[in-house]
Amino acid sequence: MPRPTTGSGPRAWLAVCLVVTAALLVVPTAAHAQAIAVTVSDGLGRVTSDPPGIDCPGTCTAPFAADNDVTLIATPAPGYAFGVPDEQGDPVDESGWRFGCEGVPGDPSRCTVDVLPSGETEVGAAFRPAALLLVVANGGGGSVTATVSNPQVGETGRQTCNSDQRGGVVCPFPYVPGRAVTLTPSPFAAPFPVWSDDDCLDAAPCTLVLDELRRSITATFATQNVFVRVNGPGRVFSTPAGLDCTFAEDEVPADCPDEGTASFRTGEEVTLTAVGTTPVWETDPSPTRAGCDSTDGAVCRVVAERTRWAAVEFAGAQNDGQYPPRASARFRARKAGDGSGTVSGSGINCGSRCSVETSYGERFVLVADASSGSRFVRWRRGCGTRSRCALTVGPITRATAVFEAVARAATVPPPTIRTPPRITTLRAVLNRVRVRRVRRGFRLGLAIRTNLAARVGARVMTRRGRTVARRSWQVRAGHRRLAMRVRARRGRYRLIVAVRSADGQVQRINRKLQLR
Repeated sequence: MPRPTTGSGPRAWLAVCLVVTAALLVVPTAAHAQAIAVTVSDGLGRVTSDPPGIDCPGTCTAPFAADNDVTLIATPAPGYAFGVPDEQGDPVDESGWRFGCEGVPGDPSRCTVDVLPSGETEVGAAFRPAALLLVVANGGGGSVTATVSNPQVGETGRQTCNSDQRGGVVCPFPYVPGRAVTLTPSPFAAPFPVWSDDDCLDAAPCTLVLDELRRSITATFATQNVFVRVNGPGRVFSTPAGLDCTFAEDEVPADCPDEGTASFRTGEEVTLTAVGTTPVWETDPSPTRAGCDSTDGAVCRVVAERTRWAAVEFAGAQNDGQYPPRASARFRARKAGDGSGTVSGSGINCGSRCSVETSYGERFVLVADASSGSRFVRWRRGCGTRSRCALTVGPITRATAVFEAVARAATVPPPTIRTPPRITTLRAVLNRVRVRRVRRGFRLGLAIRTNLAARVGARVMTRRGRTVARRSWQVRAGHRRLAMRVRARRGRYRLIVAVRSADGQVQRINRKLQLR
């Protein structure tokens, strides 16, 4: 997961946030009156006091009796909020008071200043634009740049979220609600990056209108890193190859790999094998941090859909839990189509509750249930036409269930029976790939069969993800023979064929390709 670039993190926001400084000065009177001076940045909010005296902007300095408590109240301007989230985007940790002001339990907008007989106290308060866009550049050394035109007070016109090779961090970018933010990934070459929100088209920039106060968006790139936290002496290696570490007694606990990264194709299952004395694979109490998808004795299996951590213990050692913390994500469900129904499961009941605050990497199971007179058609993200959808939050942050109204038989003579419209599921089969050497390259012959008219796109990529050839065709249903020219050296490549029907269904076919 990513880290914000310089100037985009919570500390950088203090430059544009409300700053309150309180100077308590001894005055030689019987009451020992002290002065609290407040400085407010215009346009973000106000600070008032109880007992009355401060109402800033306006009255920003007022005397108060020593040895008493003064309560400061922060009121944000419309479109703004009080408090700054942490680097994991957790709303629970949004604290706005700084320095010498103790927050009032249950009311984060208030704090108490203890007026001392002497000395000086400084107090700070932080406001920000109310809408938070939680951005993640997921793997592949990628980045996402967020831009907004005519930045408002507290907004940054251009800020970049870079992927973090060890995971555990999101980039919380604040904006005024209603603003349109354009997200540009780098690099992008079909089919990557894949966006987590079905409002975005994969392998292209995306523009979102922030109509909610918190929204998560992830760009998933072509490769992901896998790490193992090793406690106790032993060896860990992966299949496919990429990760192989051996640690002695005096070298643990340690991370594997201890230097650099072990990268795997996004979505690939990675088998981790532990060799040593009584290896035990451990699952963190918060399994979104570290854990196996499945285990079998000394073997741990994980799917590289995001940066993954596993933890193993040899010879009775204890897991020290030294891996990235949980990161916050907001997941949303949505309904579309002219039918009706509900989406439920994993804290969602949509219906009434269509979003939930959760952890990046959490496993969700959603069920789409059509109402009477409607039928469930498909999910727009993740699960096709099955009504039960299992997904991972983060790589997917919004899933849309499409419901369709079912036409009913007429009750007025003459009676007629209407058959509900059916949506044919796209099926495409790549029967054969022929390679023929030609002058200055190769000629590929693709024998493909589809049951629907579709647009077919083919791309030849190196094992490092660089595209060397691409072509697209518009084809009718049935068997088709397609040809494309590839100017490349001999070697091993990947062929990716994407078939998209007129109603938006997409099927991808991946093949290993040997050019010789």
